[in-house]
Amino acid sequence: MNRWKRCSSLLAALLITVTLVGWWLWSTRRDPQLLAIAQLQSQMKADLPPEQRRELWTQMQTKLEQLPSEKREQARTALREEFRATGRKRMDEFFALPKDKQIEHLDRDIASMQRRRQAAASRPQTKNTKSQTGNRNRWQNASSEQRSQWRKERLNNTDPKERAQWHAYRDMIRERMQQQGIAFGGPRRGGN
Repeated sequence: MNRWKRCSSLLAALLITVTLVGWWLWSTRRDPQLLAIAQLQSQMKADLPPEQRRELWTQMQTKLEQLPSEKREQARTALREEFRATGRKRMDEFFALPKDKQIEHLDRDIASMQRRRQAAASRPQTKNTKSQTGNRNRWQNASSEQRSQWRKERLNNTDPKERAQWHAYRDMIRERMQQQGIAFGGPRRGGN
């Protein structure tokens, strides 16, 4: 029965993702700029080294910035939706695991986080570009009204189950890192 639940949730998430990507590709089929962004996004799904993934991300951000504002917002909305669908699928799979498998999964995620931290620390410090710090600076430079509006939008764009799963996962990973003597990290982002 547990296997059936896992398979059905995986199939549902896959169907949602395929539907969203299909809808986005269909709606962008006449616009070569949006199609180029979709192709870059598809390439980023491959198992790539961090440098290649960063390069594709930078290319995608550059192409997004070149779009007219209406198309840019349309593309960002589609990207956000796909990201959320992937996150929901990942969380559903995680919480469907037995406790011992959840701990193994947390350990893999922590190891991955540590590798990313080490890679970031080993990169030479350069002057920050907009693509590296844009969202962070946007949040830091925003007024309290803007931040409040963004929080409301985030609440409106997520459901209670999704938020509860992410908070529970974050708490579990924080606890597991403390058990291993690893600092959890900096301040929470996103205001939740």
